[in-house]
Amino acid sequence: MMEGFALCEIVCDGEGQPCDFRYIQVNAAFEKIIGLKRREVVGKTARELFPGIEPTWLGTYAKVAIEGIATRFEAWFDSRKKHLEVSAYSPCRGQFAAIFLDITERKRAEEKLRQLSLAVEHSPVSVIITDAKGKIEYVNPKFTQVTGYAGAEVIGQNPRILKSGEFHRESYKTLWKTITSGNEWHGEFHNKRKNGELYWELASISPITGEHGVITHFVAVKEDITERKRTEKELRRSQSKLQLALTLAKVVYWERDLATRMYRFNDHFYALYGTTAEKEGGYEMSAETYIRRFIPPEEVSKLQERIAADLCACDPDFEARLEHRIIRGDGEERFVAVVIRVVKDEMGRAIRTYGATQDVTESRQAEESLLLFRTLMDHSIDAIEVVDPDTGQFLDFNEIACERLGYTRQEMLSMKVYNIETSQTAEASWPAHAERLRREGSQIVQGVHRRKDGSCFPVPSPGHIWC
Repeated sequence: MMEGFALCEIVCDGEGQPCDFRYIQVNAAFEKIIGLKRREVVGKTARELFPGIEPTWLGTYAKVAIEGIATRFEAWFDSRKKHLEVSAYSPCRGQFAAIFLDITERKRAEEKLRQLSLAVEHSPVSVIITDAKGKIEYVNPKFTQVTGYAGAEVIGQNPRILKSGEFHRESYKTLWKTITSGNEWHGEFHNKRKNGELYWELASISPITGEHGVITHFVAVKEDITERKRTEKELRRSQSKLQLALTLAKVVYWERDLATRMYRFNDHFYALYGTTAEKEGGYEMSAETYIRRFIPPEEVSKLQERIAADLCACDPDFEARLEHRIIRGDGEERFVAVVIRVVKDEMGRAIRTYGATQDVTESRQAEESLLLFRTLMDHSIDAIEVVDPDTGQFLDFNEIACERLGYTRQEMLSMKVYNIETSQTAEASWPAHAERLRREGSQIVQGVHRRKDGSCFPVPSPGHIWC
C-alpha cells in the first residue's frame, strides 16, 4: 500500500496567527489518493485547493509545525470523501510533513464487521462457536437466555453439558461425521437447561474452514422450538377442528378443502401475511389465488410437487414439515415453516389438509450473517487473529496477519499471542487480560508487535478483541 506524502509550510495572517498552509512538495501516491496532479498542488494553499476544508486539519498541522510535536491520527477528509490515517512531524519550524494512507475501505469493512457482530449479539436465536475439537469459544446473549448458562460458565466447555441423555449416541456419531466431513448438519436436540428443565432446539451446525480447507471452528445456530414441539404434539392428539383451534389459539392456523381447492384462514394467519380478511375478501381463498398473492413464482413448482407427494403418504399419522418463502401483502419477503397434516376418508383418500405456519425469517438471517462474517474476515485488509483465551494460543487468523508478522501459517499455529508482544510481562499478564475479556466482552488494544525477523512495529490502529 503506497503512502501519500506532502511537505507544507504554515501560512499566517497579518497578526501572525496560522490561517492556512501551502504545499511545497507531494509524491505520486498523494496524486493518486487525493486526485490532484503535482503541478496543480505545489505552491497552492489548502484553502485554495479545498475551500471547505475542516478547521481541525489546519489546527492539528499548525501545532505540529510550530511546537515540533509529532502526531498520528485518523480523520475524515470530507473534501475527498476519504478516511485517512496520518502521521505528521516537523522537519523545521514553520513546516510539517504529512505521511498518510487511504483507509476508507478498511473503515467500511470495520463498520460491516461491527454491524455483523451486533447482528449476532442481538440475534433472536442462539449462536455457539466452538474450536475444531468442540470446545466452546463464544455464545451470544440468546444462548444465556435460553439455557440459563452465562458465557463465562461454558467457554472452554463442550456443548455436551446441555445433554439430557435423550439424543442417542449413534445420532451424535452421525452429526460429528457430517460436520467433520465439511458438511452442514440440521436436526433437533432435546437438551437440558441449567435449572434441569428440558427444551427442544432446532439446530444448524456448520464447519468453518481456514487456509487449505482445514476445519478450524464450528458454528451452531439454534432456535428454541419447545413451544412449536408442544404445538405439534397437540396437533397429533387433536381429533376435531374445534379441539385443534382451541389448542392453537395463538398459532397461525389454516385448512384446505381438497375437493373445492379452497383455503380457510384466520386473523392470525392474515397478520403473518401482512394483510387482513377485509382486504382479501373474507376468510376463504382459492388455491390459485393464494399462490398468485403470496408465493414467489420460482417457489411454486417445487411447493406443488412437495405437497402432492405428501398427500400420497399412507401413514395415517403422517405429518409433513417444510420451509419456503412468501411475499406478504405489504411486499415484504419472509421465510415460513409449515406443519401439515392430511385428513383422509374411509377409503384412504385425502379430503383435506390443515396445519400451522411460523415465521422463521430471523433464524435464516442469523445463518447468513455468520457466513458473511466469516467472508469479511477472510477478505479484510486488516490483520484478524482468533485466540484461545485460556492459553493465548493462536487458533485462526487471516493471511494479512501472517504477512505483517512474517510467519507461515504453521508457525503461527504453534505460537501464543504474547509471543509477538515486545512487553516482557505479556505472558505473565495474559491470564488477567483474558479474564477481563470474559468479563467485559471486548477491549480496545494498542501496542508494539515483533516480527519474525526481530523488527518491531506499532499496532497501526485500535483493534477490537471479542471473547
